[in-house]
Amino acid sequence: AALHLCAKSFSHGWTETAFFLLATRLQEALPNIGWIVTAGPAEEPYLDSYRNSLSVAGIPAVTGLNLSGMAAILSQLQLLISWDTGVVHLASAVGTPILDIFPNKDFDYCIQRWGPWEKQGIALSQATKTLDSAQITVIVSAAIRILDRSVSEN
Repeated sequence: AALHLCAKSFSHGWTETAFFLLATRLQEALPNIGWIVTAGPAEEPYLDSYRNSLSVAGIPAVTGLNLSGMAAILSQLQLLISWDTGVVHLASAVGTPILDIFPNKDFDYCIQRWGPWEKQGIALSQATKTLDSAQITVIVSAAIRILDRSVSEN
């Protein structure tokens, strides 16, 4: 599974500390899942500050991929967690289940227009200005539901 770090993450309070907490809570809740972090070229400067925390958690960062390389990685995943970005739509196109995060403002409009199809994923609203413990719990619970659903379908 993967966490995708994008510019929207930074503008919605996904700090290094909060992101590390999310990653470790996902690892604890889903110990049989291997996790990676993906990021695009625009996020590379920000990702540098996250690398130490990710290294401590044993989570590799996968960056520098072209579109076909990213599609190949995404097609192998059991789950992608990300703010709504092009990578989410690419994951959807290759059949990867997604946990698609939107801002609370205009959530209903956004998910109606750009949200995942129910079978392929879950859309979440980040109700807080930062990625806090309560929001992390919501994300982890949704990830468990998606992965449980994909296991029961196979």
